[in-house]
Amino acid sequence: RIVPIKNLENLIEAFNILALDIKDLQLNIIGDYNTEYGNNIYTSKLSGSISFLGELSQCEVFEHLKKTDYLVLPSFSENFSYSALESCLFDCNLIVSKQTPWTSLAPGYVSGSFDPYSVNDIYKALHECSIAKERTIAPLELKKFVANEFVKNLNKEISKCLMR
Repeated sequence: RIVPIKNLENLIEAFNILALDIKDLQLNIIGDYNTEYGNNIYTSKLSGSISFLGELSQCEVFEHLKKTDYLVLPSFSENFSYSALESCLFDCNLIVSKQTPWTSLAPGYVSGSFDPYSVNDIYKALHECSIAKERTIAPLELKKFVANEFVKNLNKEISKCLMR
């Protein structure tokens, strides 16, 4: 979902500054941007190094994550994020807003964190991670947890379908 609480405006602003400092970076945004808010961001904030990929199937998301170095969660508020779980399956470095639970849930796995209200703080976290060039490998225990969460979610979805 591309909605205001996801904080894409600050992320894009920080990334545009970062792209001036470090060449060959690409920010890909996944989600349906065919809303008034999404279209406003799409038309006003894009630079050549930012792409909106639109809404993707789960398989397409996984294919994309295989090639992704960093997953950024810039949200002003996030209860839980399946994209963060998915990132660990593919050993993507995770950079998160301090308003998400991820800095405390998986402290050894999070590569960087930032104040989502500060474009400068987002820039600093992105910059530090992009120059480190180290890939964080998710611990096996975290991958097992992710797999169990996916199974629970899949069982819920199957149950809903069977109840119809």
